Amino acid sequence: MNPKRGYGKEKVGSLRKITLSWEAGITPDSMDLTYGPATFDFIYNLAPAGLTPFEYELANKKEGDAILIHVERDQIAEMFGHLEYLSLSLPKEADSFYLRLKVIKIEPAQEKEIIKAIAETASCSDQCCGN
Repeated sequence: MNPKRGYGKEKVGSLRKITLSWEAGITPDSMDLTYGPATFDFIYNLAPAGLTPFEYELANKKEGDAILIHVERDQIAEMFGHLEYLSLSLPKEADSFYLRLKVIKIEPAQEKEIIKAIAETASCSDQCCGN
């Protein structure tokens, strides 16, 4: 029996800590808004309002899966909801951008990570989720 069988096959799901690599660009073929891949992690499906559109895009993905998301400038707040926005400077003339994501790691979130994330979600301002 192979003890590593199934490794990396866990799907994105509730209360999992998700680590993503991300890049952004004005076109789907050119990730020209970032200097290279950066990482971002968060607890999936934590907000009382439910999944954000960003989280819906990641539903049931597995480690190693990659996706490309098109985001309109006026939809950024709605797309990310309670999640911290990715550090990105969108040029004034750009009405939208593409976000290339890769699921790097999926693991159960630790209790202290969940509590911290809930506290951050509860204390966010109008700029992230309207609370």
